[in-house]
Amino acid sequence: MNPPWREATTDMTFPIRPIESSEFEEFRRVMSRGFGTHPRPEDTDFVRSIIEFDRTLAAYDDGKIVGTTTIISFEMTVPGGTAIPAAGVTMVTVLTTHRRRGILTDIMRRQLNDVRARGESLAVLWASESIIYRRFGYGVASQSERWTIERLRAQFEPQVADHGEVRTAESDEIRRVAPAVYEHVARQRPGMILRNDLWWDGRLRDPEHYRYGGATAYFFAVHEAKGAADGYLIYRYRRDWRDGFPASSVSDIELLGTSPATEAALWQFCLSVDLTDSIEVWNRPPDDPLWWRLADPRRLRRTPRDGLWVRIVDVPAALSARRYPVQDRLVIEVKDEFAGLAAGRFELEGGPDGAKCASSTKAPDIELGAAELSSLYLGGGDAVAMVGAGRLIERTSGAARRADLMFGWHLAPWCILDF
Repeated sequence: MNPPWREATTDMTFPIRPIESSEFEEFRRVMSRGFGTHPRPEDTDFVRSIIEFDRTLAAYDDGKIVGTTTIISFEMTVPGGTAIPAAGVTMVTVLTTHRRRGILTDIMRRQLNDVRARGESLAVLWASESIIYRRFGYGVASQSERWTIERLRAQFEPQVADHGEVRTAESDEIRRVAPAVYEHVARQRPGMILRNDLWWDGRLRDPEHYRYGGATAYFFAVHEAKGAADGYLIYRYRRDWRDGFPASSVSDIELLGTSPATEAALWQFCLSVDLTDSIEVWNRPPDDPLWWRLADPRRLRRTPRDGLWVRIVDVPAALSARRYPVQDRLVIEVKDEFAGLAAGRFELEGGPDGAKCASSTKAPDIELGAAELSSLYLGGGDAVAMVGAGRLIERTSGAARRADLMFGWHLAPWCILDF
């Protein structure tokens, strides 16, 4: 007997089932069209390598693929430093000819049921359109910031004493030393997805079509202290000259270090690159200390946006997996109007040393939807603000404030891996 995620759904207008390996090229063509691109032969091997065929669903009309999605099996860090399985949802499309016919809704329902059947408690995604996913129970669980700063207006105050050394590097050295740095950071910050060898190989791929807007191939730098690498930098030049003056930027930056001082040294390297007048970063955490290091912080132009979206499908498992900075107990009523997987009343008892969550018949302290609980999960939500927005109901006085104290975390959730 096939496991449940291999069974085709037969009660829908457009059947949905996992694709066969022979359908990969058709799946890829349909998915690419949904994102307004054409498949590139140089990407084929990598895309095929990340596909898990039994987790790759397609909707069919008369035997032709008209809707797509896949899941990549990840591990994601939750508050407390534990990395738990997370279903990384991506490649979600429906052909323009088949929109508004319920296909996306049916795909999402089938997919979430499959996630629950596999014993995973979370699905996560980056939203190409932020209007889409709340109705399926996903909530914004982290924020990212896009930064731009003029190089000559980015002096540090006070100056940072660097007890190590920043030096240029090549891709083979980054491939060798960066994973340990990334792992160190990822194991501490909620929302970070662990990178395996496959994803490191993919991160350092650098085909020509990645270099949009006049960008160069990647450059690299490493920070060393006491003879060991403790930070790394991946970046491009985006070249430009205006009226005879260099106006290039350092862009597409990935910068991580095992300490704030290491990251500060790497930022100073970025701000010292010749023939540039700015740095541009598309994804940094909202609590990054760089803003506080600047003598003129107004010069750092920060554009916040939604980051990782989370969907809890198993409330007791998800809430028991993380840690809580204060010891407390809350009874939570969860409404789940889509799929019903998170619906119920649950008693959460948690603190710094562990947590347990189970179904309960006690009177609830708070009531909220699956999307709102998912937004709180990694520590980046705001229960008090949700009360003001009408998204959370307090049934006992002060319960929202208690929820914020429980679910908050000393590091803002953040995800640097885009999938």
